[in-house]
Amino acid sequence: MLITTDYTADQLTEFRAMIEAQWSAVDAFDSEHEGSKLPPPVLAFVDDEVVGGLSFTWHNKPDSNVIGLWVNTVYVRPSRRHRGVASALLKKAVELTAQGYAEYGLYAYTDTAALYESNGWHLVNTIDAHSIYQYRKVS
Repeated sequence: MLITTDYTADQLTEFRAMIEAQWSAVDAFDSEHEGSKLPPPVLAFVDDEVVGGLSFTWHNKPDSNVIGLWVNTVYVRPSRRHRGVASALLKKAVELTAQGYAEYGLYAYTDTAALYESNGWHLVNTIDAHSIYQYRKVS
């Protein structure tokens, strides 16, 4: 399995089609906040096939008017689930955040709490059937 931000425009288009089929409208991959561009989407490949990916968005931090960096989508093809792909995507997201985005923090609004908890994320709040998690490096 290869987890990377190095891919072709066609591969990125393929990922976008996958997530739009799942969720319809998805935020732009290249938006900016006060001159800071989002980190690029992260794609997962197995034998040169796009099997999943992760993208980011800007949104206010929980209970704040300060902008934060959020995981917008994590998607893995159903045939490739339960093999560590989503965890590897989250790990790469954390690495990207540490490389120039630490001031924004990294958050997720999700209905898959177990994925985030098993990868060291911390519960911030629960809203209906969804949870807000934050990644915080443990010293």
